[in-house]
Amino acid sequence: MGNRKKKNRAWKKIAGAHLRISVWMFVTYLVLSVAYSPDFLLSDIRHKWSALADDTITITAKVLGPPKKPVVSGNPVCESGSLSVTLDWADDENTTTFDVLRDGSPLVSGLAVSAFIDSNVVVGTTYVYEVIANGPMGPGVAMSDPMSATTPGECVVHFVPSLDIVSFDGKAISGSVGTPETENRKPIISGMTNIASAQVDLLVVGGPVSVSARVLANGNGYFSWRPPYDLAYGTLTVFVTASDPSDQSLTASKNLLFKIDEKKEEKHSGSRGTTSINPVQPGSSDGSGLVQCSVPLDFLLHTGSADIYQGRELPYLVEIGRVDSAYEGTEADATYQVVDKDGKIVLSSIGTVTLRKGNVVSASMAIPSYLRNGKYSLRAILRFGSFDVGREVSFTLLPLPVLDFGGGLRVTYAQLLSELGTISLLLLLLLLLWASLFAQEYFMFLESARRITERNLIRAGFFGQKKGKGVSG
Repeated sequence: MGNRKKKNRAWKKIAGAHLRISVWMFVTYLVLSVAYSPDFLLSDIRHKWSALADDTITITAKVLGPPKKPVVSGNPVCESGSLSVTLDWADDENTTTFDVLRDGSPLVSGLAVSAFIDSNVVVGTTYVYEVIANGPMGPGVAMSDPMSATTPGECVVHFVPSLDIVSFDGKAISGSVGTPETENRKPIISGMTNIASAQVDLLVVGGPVSVSARVLANGNGYFSWRPPYDLAYGTLTVFVTASDPSDQSLTASKNLLFKIDEKKEEKHSGSRGTTSINPVQPGSSDGSGLVQCSVPLDFLLHTGSADIYQGRELPYLVEIGRVDSAYEGTEADATYQVVDKDGKIVLSSIGTVTLRKGNVVSASMAIPSYLRNGKYSLRAILRFGSFDVGREVSFTLLPLPVLDFGGGLRVTYAQLLSELGTISLLLLLLLLLWASLFAQEYFMFLESARRITERNLIRAGFFGQKKGKGVSG
């Protein structure tokens, strides 16, 4: 009872203090308003009353729904010496970009229009297409049903290599006019070429360091690249060249001018100064005598095998090819990275490489057993002077086998766990079968033990005379 009274007194004190402060603030407001101007007081009261009683604030907003499922149609066309498959589907205001898959692999990403022409096709072949609609509301996506299209069995095709940069930093830019801008210093650049499994070389110039990389397009001609380091602020140029690994005369090139803006918080913090960058044009010099659009180094990257097991070593080899005389014999800082399918670096190591033609550097990297199996890429980046040259090679990480029967027949932990229920059921069935056979044998034994035979009767003394007793029958 005493505690309740104490609490009530405390609440009364708080309420009284709140009332006194409110009255004091209101009186101060009146005194200052009258002292400043009586008209100000009346005008202020009028505006507050009007805002409270009369004014209505209307906010109009349109909430977008999830993307609609695309319904895709395909039309194989052979005309004017070219063979293609024209894909079409309906527009959708709830979709920002479209991705197209062919035979389960990416064909193009970041499309802003609801149509696409696939010119990387051959005669008499059936292709299966799927379209993914990406909405602006986070993970909202919708995928179409698979649609197949078969190209004509005969078509005279005049092959002309082509290349297009389709998206920049996740935004469609194919056919657009202007310079794309972003605040992301590692923008993803994706595109496509009609050269299947093409060797794609990229070179970004305009900053203090020229970044070069080589990636491989997939069988559909799709490629995607993300800079390994933050690019410089300002206007930069990326030069992209796709070539056929088996025929270097088949090449196609494209370049893109883009801008990386400094983030607002960095502009106002003063921690970074904005650097003015003049884009370097192809074949021009930055004053040091080096042509910025040509890379003074070429090297090859190999892995010991295309399939690597979890918990094992990933062997790799760097073979130096062409080296300009200005860098012959110099040391380059080497960074080796294992990148997953989403572009995330999961493993890395560093070292040095002597830039000498024909020099071969071999090493290995331990792959932890917890790393998820799937497709990965090994990236090697050599930094020297004002250049950053990278190469990538893909490999498949396989789960470590529990049993290896040879001939490619292996049982992994994942397979063992996934089939654990089936194995348990089989063992239970075997146990039941064994128990039924045992019960059958046991009952047959009991039956035979209970059966009355002449031998059993003689042994029991019911027939004739037992030997040794001397008693006649």
